[in-house]
Amino acid sequence: MTDLVDLTIHINEKVSSDTRTKLQDEMRNMNGIMMASSRDKMPHFLMIGYDPKLINSNEIVHFVKNHGMQAQIIGL
Repeated sequence: MTDLVDLTIHINEKVSSDTRTKLQDEMRNMNGIMMASSRDKMPHFLMIGYDPKLINSNEIVHFVKNHGMQAQIIGL
């Protein structure tokens, strides 16, 4: 059985829909991430669903930061 934890990340920069889509697609291909999404009405928020047995929240934030974005966890 997979445990699923929800995580909300705030991205400080204004990021285009295309850039968010590419980031989300890459995240979904990561081991342990089951869901990654955002909305055009709230482009600074990235919602993630992940299995904490396979990946942790710090690794996810680090991944976003490695894509040149300032990001922080605002909700688990």
